[in-house]
Amino acid sequence: MSSPPKSSGPQSGNSLGQRAERAFVLRLMAAVTEAIARWVAEGCPRYNDHEVSITAAVLTPLREVVTEDGLEVVIDPERVEWDEAILSGERDPMTAPRFDLSFRSFGQAPWQFTIECKRLGRGATARDYVEDGLLEFVDGSYAAAERWGGMLGYVVSGTPSQWQPRVNNVIDAHVALGPTHRLSQVAAADSTRATYESTHVRKKGAALTLRHAWFGIGAELANAPAKPRAPREPLARAR
Repeated sequence: MSSPPKSSGPQSGNSLGQRAERAFVLRLMAAVTEAIARWVAEGCPRYNDHEVSITAAVLTPLREVVTEDGLEVVIDPERVEWDEAILSGERDPMTAPRFDLSFRSFGQAPWQFTIECKRLGRGATARDYVEDGLLEFVDGSYAAAERWGGMLGYVVSGTPSQWQPRVNNVIDAHVALGPTHRLSQVAAADSTRATYESTHVRKKGAALTLRHAWFGIGAELANAPAKPRAPREPLARAR
């Protein structure tokens, strides 16, 4: 089984060295990419085309991929984080941040990785991606103690390459962001897939790198009307 190795280097909320942490993030994002490919190959089973339904439908193949790869993580969907203000009764629990996907290690080193999922297209805008996703990480509402985070972009109209400048234009013009928070391409992009990174110095929380994985699935959704997945056999634990 593979888990994040221990590190005696600089510590944040995650007890990994920077190189080990980056390597593990890349493995997790590769698992997400494989899971989405499997979901598309199955005909995109889902309740509807909302981002929450897509994420929920991808969770089963994602757990399968993680198990096959021997990654010692637990995947929590829709995880809520209660801070001290909520626990002490000073703040409404209904205002707590809610993470779309959270990965927690159960190996030797405590570690956590948070992913926010957003649609791009069909009414979901670049501003939505920035203000309801990226900005939540930058202002410390999400993953304040973590050095890495992730965002999935479900591109349901247009292509990933068309959406990158739109998102960056919103970032450039945003009073709380600016050009230093732009998304930079880190892998070759085509009509179905693109990978970006953005780096953020935050006023609250550790400095952060966000890994953005965008998937062009508009044609696949159009060709496969929403319907549930056929029952599957229970997952067997990797040995």
